[in-house]
Amino acid sequence: MRARGRAALCRLLPAFLCLALSGACAEERGRLRVTVVGIDGATWRVIQPMLDRGELPNVAALMKAGVSEQLVSERPLLSPAIWTTIATGVSRKVHDIRQFRKSDDALVSSRDRKAPALWTWA
Repeated sequence: MRARGRAALCRLLPAFLCLALSGACAEERGRLRVTVVGIDGATWRVIQPMLDRGELPNVAALMKAGVSEQLVSERPLLSPAIWTTIATGVSRKVHDIRQFRKSDDALVSSRDRKAPALWTWA
């Protein structure tokens, strides 16, 4: 990956991948390494008191080594739309995943996405 692409990825990932805990970008031997930890359905109202009591030492270590932030997203807060936005870096209007099911009542899948995932172009 070219340096400009790496820099763009490092700028974009923290913005899009901070669902509950976020990724950290590091370059090792010319390769970009990204780790993303997302906890679907978790809220800071639950997590923060547990962190304060020392009940989540591994989560605390991840947060200390990386970046964490509360998700700001379009409503409704539905997992397929949010995770697809995180994976693609584009809005649900662009990737067109909005619900769990399609109009024919089949479950949505990555094949229904109208935008490539970050790992596809990375």
